[in-house]
Amino acid sequence: MADSITAQELMDKIQKNLSVPWQSQRADGFGDGIHLGDPDTSVTGIVTTFTPTLDVLKRTVASGWNTVICRETPFYSCGERAPLFWRNGAEPPKALTESDAVCQAKRDFILQNRLVIIHFFDNWEARKADGQLRGLALALGWDKFHSQRKDSSERYRPGDAYFVLPPASLNGLARSIQAKLKVHGMRVIGDPQSRVSKIAVVHGLLLVADLEQISKKSGVDVVVAGDAVEWEAGPYFQDLVTAEQAKGLILVGDEVSEEPGSGEVTEWLKGFVNEVPVEWIRAGEPFWTLSDPLYQYKVNFLEKNGMVVWRLHDHWHARRPDGIFAGWNRAMGWENYLDSGGNAFSHDYVVPETTFEQLARELQSKLKVRSMRLVGDPQLRVTRVGNGGHYISQCMGVLPKVDVLIVFESREWEAAEYVRDAVAAGEKKALIQLPHEGGEEAGMDECARWLRSFVSEVPVEFIPSGDPFWMPA
Repeated sequence: MADSITAQELMDKIQKNLSVPWQSQRADGFGDGIHLGDPDTSVTGIVTTFTPTLDVLKRTVASGWNTVICRETPFYSCGERAPLFWRNGAEPPKALTESDAVCQAKRDFILQNRLVIIHFFDNWEARKADGQLRGLALALGWDKFHSQRKDSSERYRPGDAYFVLPPASLNGLARSIQAKLKVHGMRVIGDPQSRVSKIAVVHGLLLVADLEQISKKSGVDVVVAGDAVEWEAGPYFQDLVTAEQAKGLILVGDEVSEEPGSGEVTEWLKGFVNEVPVEWIRAGEPFWTLSDPLYQYKVNFLEKNGMVVWRLHDHWHARRPDGIFAGWNRAMGWENYLDSGGNAFSHDYVVPETTFEQLARELQSKLKVRSMRLVGDPQLRVTRVGNGGHYISQCMGVLPKVDVLIVFESREWEAAEYVRDAVAAGEKKALIQLPHEGGEEAGMDECARWLRSFVSEVPVEFIPSGDPFWMPA
């Protein structure tokens, strides 16, 4: 190795070798650059990773290194980057993150070990070739199947994400991806026996806007993506399948889809950083699942039966008790376990002592969900359970009071990483991440019960839509 290098000198090298003009900090999100740490710190070694979990930070320190270059920031938020488009909740208030035990443990570890955290997202995305896409394609072994394989100068441009594979069943494709990426929490929509060949790949979050663009590309059978806004992309793709415009959607998880891109960052850095070692440390998938092969897709009742849909969301939640949670409590048989603490909005429970795994199986059975994902020790002893919300600020308010946090879908870079860091910090905590339907469907059964109390002219029936995802056996 050559002479030493400081964190600021490393940043200067990164900017010099980027090949595109450096984007300074943006008002609508976290800017790239030194996020935490002293710019004058002498770098002992560089770690690249998708997200700097507490486990990754500990492994970095154990290696004798002190600089982490990451795609996501340490404290579970992307900032206020176009919140409507990205479906971000508001960034947690500074007062909350500063007082939160998990954030404090992580911040203390960074400070005590004099780590430097470098955020590298927008500028990596600004390069002509999509490094995230290329890394994912190489990890899948699909480079030779890329649609632009004959013209290397045009390969992996942003949006050029199409691959033509030898024909296989959707289930066979899912199994192959599961094995190559070592996925535990993969979810799939579509008929497992469908024959597929042309694949579109989207790393990270999949939006309906992405699906609309992909659907314009003729012949796409399957979309492989990281995460999705379930109440949008999930039903949209189910309808694409029902309308025979596509055959399958495979969600591998946000971390799984983005992590290989960090490997690409490592190889790129090695091209001009020779003062210190550079290594890619995978954060690893936060979820594990109960083994149960799944298959289901939603029948298009609207189109097939000419139905009228009346959306009842805000007003049903506004009732006291909240109609959704009244139904959920009834489905679980937890009405007598509710620990309101004088707060009419509380959804915390004191349950008979059990293990985390037994609790998860109880939810899986009673709520009839098949794509539940879990973070934490299966043998953790549990008595206090709390329902969080979709957003990290809601979850931060609940986790300190309970053993197990339940969320009805949340963005993967928030609640899952927050609870994983809590476990790594030594806290006896766990997370149950239900699909959106698993959290709210029982509330619509409650709605049917309520409607029957005053609608006598016609029958009123609850028809569950069901968990739209299945997992390869």
